[in-house]
Amino acid sequence: MESEAVLLVIKQGTRRPYAEAESDLLERAKEVGEPAFLIVQSFERCLFTKFTGTIPDFATSFSGRIFGPQAEVRWVREADLCRYWLLREDNDGRPALRREQRYYLWGIWDGKRFAELRIPDYQPLAYPLDGNPAQQDRAYIRVYEYYPVPPNPWPSQAEEVEKLLNQPRLLAHRFVGLACGQEQRAKEEEDEDEEE
Repeated sequence: MESEAVLLVIKQGTRRPYAEAESDLLERAKEVGEPAFLIVQSFERCLFTKFTGTIPDFATSFSGRIFGPQAEVRWVREADLCRYWLLREDNDGRPALRREQRYYLWGIWDGKRFAELRIPDYQPLAYPLDGNPAQQDRAYIRVYEYYPVPPNPWPSQAEEVEKLLNQPRLLAHRFVGLACGQEQRAKEEEDEDEEE
């Protein structure tokens, strides 16, 4: 998997009381770009929709994210405190290696809906996709994963190498967009079978 060198910015903020944080999040959401999507999690439901400039159910949510091609804003509730992060690439960021991944969602398109037969008594799944998926497509979230840039040259002292190796491998990740298609692994196996 190829990596691209980028400069990663992670800005963190807090706001108390929680109910007043919504305006801060909406201000930062102006940076995410179009198309933008919204995930809001509360005890009553998990909402996944296109972002239209508001955050439904914010007062009862315990976490969420607004994401698009340029940035992601995510938040989590801690009692009466809202902790939030803005992740984006910019010239004032730290060096990182970026890899694009697909995080597949539940369900396979059956011509009418995303069905997940492995879930007993499942409810039909809906994702805010544009256009109609092809038969057997799966929805996925496009994700950028960020990794540390290896030192060049590596330190000569074993203790310094050990410190570098004992750091988290994944620095951060951010959601970028939503799409659908055949799962890559399954498609590759299918292509191999056809070649034989």
